[in-house]
Amino acid sequence: MVDHFFSSPIALQRLHVGPLGEHIDNFARLLFEQGYARQTARLKIGLVAGLSHWLEIKQLKINGLDEEMISRFLKFRAKRWAPSQEYGRTGV
Repeated sequence: MVDHFFSSPIALQRLHVGPLGEHIDNFARLLFEQGYARQTARLKIGLVAGLSHWLEIKQLKINGLDEEMISRFLKFRAKRWAPSQEYGRTGV
């Protein structure tokens, strides 16, 4: 279902990286069923994929995910990633 929002094979591959990667398709399906606009869904999916990638880099498990970890991720993301660098900007 994620391919409804992203068409680039590279972006599709990156979305499935990390401990949350196996859940991306179900998340995309949920966003589609709830009627999210394509661009909004892409931003939400990219955020979750970014968190998943960060968890993998930090070697953290999702069962330990808490507010402090998410806060650390968001601070990291704000420093490192501009919105134009979100997953799938190419292949719209």
